[in-house]
Parts: sequence; structure tokens; C-alpha cells
Amino acid sequence: MTVQLVGNAAPLVLDARPVQKGESRLEIVEDLLDSAEKLIFVDNVLMDRELDSQHVLEAINQRGHTYVVPKRMKTREKAQANGSPSGIRTGM
Repeated sequence: MTVQLVGNAAPLVLDARPVQKGESRLEIVEDLLDSAEKLIFVDNVLMDRELDSQHVLEAINQRGHTYVVPKRMKTREKAQANGSPSGIRTGM
């Protein structure tokens, strides 16, 4: 899993780490955010939908960051998807 700086240019990888069996999404996100915060000012967090969980979102809020994460699709939504986004969750 990686943490990247995203801007107008190509994304810049700040840190990468393997995902260990049994690790929670929260542990992974906290570790990557710790690495990023040592290097840059983090304001907004963009995540893949696989990281959409209440614990992760609460941890990001507690750090004072905003986030954008695509809404997880249910099986029925996946079957009906025709290439358009299913929705996006945002928060602070």
C-alpha cells in the first residue's frame, strides 16, 4: 500500500509498505499517515474505496484532515454499474 502526494503534476510516492496478514485497515492508514505527516503538511486525504470504514474515517477526522473516498458498492450496485461512479463520501 502507498501514500502519495497528489497535485497538478504526476503523483509522488511518499511511502510504500507491504500489507501484513491480520493487519487492520486502520493500522495501515495510521502508519502511512504518520509517514506522510513527517514529510509534508497533510490537508485532504484521498483513499480507495477498500479503506472506507468507520474506524478509518474517524481516525482521519481526529487528525483534523478532510477526506474523499468512493462509496463502497454493494453486489447489486456492482452488477448495475455501467462505468459511472457509484457515489463519493466526504467528510471532516
